[in-house]
Amino acid sequence: MELADFLRLLLRRLWLVALVAGTAALAGYYVTKDDPVEYERSMTFVVRPSDALDSGDIAGVLGELQQDGPVIQSVVGTLNSRRFRSGAAERGGVSEGAAAPTIEATTRSGSDVLDVHLRGRDSEALVPVGDAFAKLATRWVADTYRIYQLESLGAEARPRELPSRQPKVMGAALVGGVLLALALIFLEGVVRRGPSRPEDGAMAYAPHGRTAVYGPGAGLAPAAVAAAHPANGMSALARSAAGDVVRNGAGSGPSEVDDAAVEKRSGPRWRRS
Repeated sequence: MELADFLRLLLRRLWLVALVAGTAALAGYYVTKDDPVEYERSMTFVVRPSDALDSGDIAGVLGELQQDGPVIQSVVGTLNSRRFRSGAAERGGVSEGAAAPTIEATTRSGSDVLDVHLRGRDSEALVPVGDAFAKLATRWVADTYRIYQLESLGAEARPRELPSRQPKVMGAALVGGVLLALALIFLEGVVRRGPSRPEDGAMAYAPHGRTAVYGPGAGLAPAAVAAAHPANGMSALARSAAGDVVRNGAGSGPSEVDDAAVEKRSGPRWRRS
């Protein structure tokens, strides 16, 4: 299918594009319209040498505090564990379940700074759970690593509302609807185009089992047309003779019925003197 043909068909089917895309976007809206509002509270920590260390030991301890080092990875893995989340929720007065916030700890590239994000549907629960989490994490690092300590660099006083996922879902559905409509229009163009016509000199098949020949640079010979359409008023004798002409490969110009073929079927003809 040529590009120009597709564009012409597309202009006539713009209503289909609008219909499919609009339906997809509307479906995305109804899927996300009842999504609950979620809130997030962020806290920042840093792992640093303990205050109990001598000044001469601090340089060696700092060298081990690397993002890919075992200390940082162990701290991050423990803070992301279910045990820590359950303990923080219990001390924050929230029973573990749907209302309990999720907790995610990550490291900043090339540093020993940790970012902790608490997310949940109950904004009031994020503050006490976050405070309890900070106390648990600080105590665990001090008890596990005598030469390190976890220090808080600050936390958001109030949770903030997270943006809804509805615009993203509706946008993705809209793009998918447009692509689907374009595919349907292209398929329609391919189906409507149908098979191509035979070239000059190719064989064509006429009704009633007769073979017609396309001559070079011309249409079907008149005799072939007569043979292909027996209901045009010709006599049975003329149609039979025309069939012989077609089977013998008549040319593209005007053809005459062979007298010998006619006499063979009907006997000698009377001629006027």
